[in-house]
Order: sequence, then structure tokens, then C-alpha cells
Amino acid sequence: MIPAKIMQEEYRRGLNRINTSYEQNMGVIDADAFINSAIDAVFENIAIKFERDTLMRNHLRQLEVKKKKLKAKKVDKDTSKVDYPENFYMLTRQFAKACKEGCTEERVIDLYMIQTSDLSQSLRDPNWKPSFEWEQALVEDAANSLLIYHNCEFDIKEVEIDYLRKPKHIATPSLLQTGCDYVVNGKTITADINFEIDSTALWRSIIRVAIVMTLVAMGDPIDYQLEMSNAMSLDKIFIA
Repeated sequence: MIPAKIMQEEYRRGLNRINTSYEQNMGVIDADAFINSAIDAVFENIAIKFERDTLMRNHLRQLEVKKKKLKAKKVDKDTSKVDYPENFYMLTRQFAKACKEGCTEERVIDLYMIQTSDLSQSLRDPNWKPSFEWEQALVEDAANSLLIYHNCEFDIKEVEIDYLRKPKHIATPSLLQTGCDYVVNGKTITADINFEIDSTALWRSIIRVAIVMTLVAMGDPIDYQLEMSNAMSLDKIFIA
């Protein structure tokens, strides 16, 4: 965990080196907003590499939720679904527990993600179609839920997933002057919310990106693409 006050101090220090007036005129809540925008941008780019890059996986390990059990609901005779948790961002693993009429015990069913454009063909393909015997079913993302296609071959009882959750935004109400409220989206925050990932390289990259975003918002005549590229390439965490 990195204290939010340290992140804001580093952000202000970096901004001050570039333009003193920017830092002096930057309010506490506005500064946190730029840092939070940078958190979102950095997270989304790292998440894409999560499955194939060990370094990126280590950066986000604290955001991975393991073995979350979700109750399945029937959509129709061929399809079931589970609703994602509110803080869900991306699946990293999934399987289901299923039972067929007359079976005495549940089986673990592998769930294979499929593109919508390939769905109809895959449901008919003998190598891919849902099968209780071969312990497999097809799934696809649908808004805030996961659709499971089982072709009325069996009933889905429960789905278990590993997933990346969204990082929480920071807040520093402790930096406000006495008597001032820290209000964001109509909600009053009374205690600091710290950055929950303890990777030094990651939070320092976030601060660099936040400063670039601030310069753009202030109308500073910078080469945005170059500055973002420099901020992103220092730790090689962004997509080329």
C-alpha cells in the first residue's frame, strides 16, 4: 500500500518543477482526480498484458480475486448466466460445476471463451459443442454477465472465477483545510484512501502520466504523444 498523501506530494513536486503556477493553483480534489485518471489509464494497459507477461502480472497480483463462486441462473433451456461482481474488470480463469438429469454427482466443466461471430458454428462443431461427457461448455461476455451455453445437455449449478478487480481511486481529505469537505460524485469522503498496490515502479509511473494529463488539461504546448511515450516507456508497462 502506498499512502495517498505521498502520491499527491510527488505529483505536486513534479508539477512544480515544470510550472510553479500549475501546482499553486491545483486544488486537493483536482490533484487526486488527475492521479485517479492516470491510475485507470495505467491499469487498463497493464491488464491487457496480465496473462502473458510475468512482470505485469506481479504488478497487479494484489488486484486478482481467486475462486469467486457465482450462482448460475437459467436464461433459457440452452443457456445460463452468472452476473459479474460489481468490482469486476477482467476474467483470468473460469470453470463450472454441472449436473445432468439422473447423475449422482456434479462434474467440473471447462468453460471456453468464444467470440460471438464464431458461436453458432462452434455450438454445432462436434469438437467444440457443449458436452457433459467431455466436460466442456462455451461462454461469452455479455454486458455485466457471463453467458454459458450448454445446449440443454446439462444444468449449470455454479461458476467459479478468478478475476482482476478494478483498482480503488485514492483520496486525500486529510490535506484539505479545516472546515472543507471532500466531496466526489455527491459522496463525502472523510478518511484518506491509499493506493492499494505496493509496486514503487507502478505508482511512480502513474504520477508521471498524471502530470502529462495535467499539462494537456492546462493547455500547455507539449508534444502529448512524446511525453506520454516517455512516461510509459520508463518501466515498459504500456503497450507499444
